[in-house]
Amino acid sequence: MIIMSIWKLNIKRRKFFQAMVVAGLSVKSQFFNINFNIKEKLNVIKKIDISEESTEGGVISCFINGNSLSKIYLEQCWESGRYFLTILLKQNRIIRVDEIIEHYNVPFNITKNLVDEIGSTEYFDEKKSKITKNSYYYKEDRITNYSTSTKQKIDHKEIIKVENIFKKRVQFVLDKIDESRIII
Repeated sequence: MIIMSIWKLNIKRRKFFQAMVVAGLSVKSQFFNINFNIKEKLNVIKKIDISEESTEGGVISCFINGNSLSKIYLEQCWESGRYFLTILLKQNRIIRVDEIIEHYNVPFNITKNLVDEIGSTEYFDEKKSKITKNSYYYKEDRITNYSTSTKQKIDHKEIIKVENIFKKRVQFVLDKIDESRIII
């Protein structure tokens, strides 16, 4: 009798684990389907060359979800650093901005060989770069919260200045997108 109940318990456990595995695979496949759908929906609709804004060039990638702009990604390079900006939008309104600012120790073209030739003391080493990460969170077109890796506080005037810079960048992209739609 005891052996029979243990055997039934093992069958129930086995069925339970089989059901969990099948359910897990179903959830996993649904997750992958959602990710593929998001990737399909978020298409790069336009790349905008902004090389005139920096010495080493730059590009803005615009992503669309359905009929509205949902993400702007900007990369810019200078001799002394790089800048990355991601603006997330909902119905063409900013909801979050992330920026990464990398300052090199010296311009990237100062190599070890050049240092030996000119007698300088320091050459480019990306490991010595200073990286600052900032995130800005929006509500109703205003920055409501921010975080920064420098731990510095930003005063109200600086927040308004930052808001205006990001609004101008979004408007610039929207204008460029409209220009391309007129041409096509």
